[in-house]
Amino acid sequence: MTSLILVYGMLCSGGCAPCPNDDRTASSAIERILIQRVPAATQPSGAETFRLAEPKDLQVTLMNPVNPSDHYPLATVKVYNVADHDVIVGYEPGCVVIHCGGFEQHGPAMTFTRRREILRPRQPLEFEVPAGGWMRTPAPGDQDLLLPVPLPSGKYQVWATFQLSGSTLLVESPRDTYVVP
Repeated sequence: MTSLILVYGMLCSGGCAPCPNDDRTASSAIERILIQRVPAATQPSGAETFRLAEPKDLQVTLMNPVNPSDHYPLATVKVYNVADHDVIVGYEPGCVVIHCGGFEQHGPAMTFTRRREILRPRQPLEFEVPAGGWMRTPAPGDQDLLLPVPLPSGKYQVWATFQLSGSTLLVESPRDTYVVP
């Protein structure tokens, strides 16, 4: 019977008149018959779907800020998928910013262009931001480009932000206190 259907499909394919007793074209009738003949065991049980992540799907954590010799924090930023399903996370150079008081450091470095990754629920993306490159947080009309060599002694609020590729919204980590002796 299957070979008869295939022969009939070859004869009717290519724009012939509608099949007898059917108001559809030959090709759609053949597709309907072939789909019905596929054994259930070979049909896909379910398709995986992914959607682009939104800021509400993500959580940012600033991990282990340590105090090196120049006193600027060294840390790893983790971005977690907190949704109940897989999401696509797009990111690019400079999308991660570590803030320390009035200073900031951008990462990841310019070693790649835009990327996208599929994150499963609770799966993190890790960004290790390099030690150098701290600058003052830009302020309107601020022309000061000079940085002090060490970060002055004191207490600073420290946190991280992450910006999805193509979005203007930021996902922010909880704020913590960073102490420079």
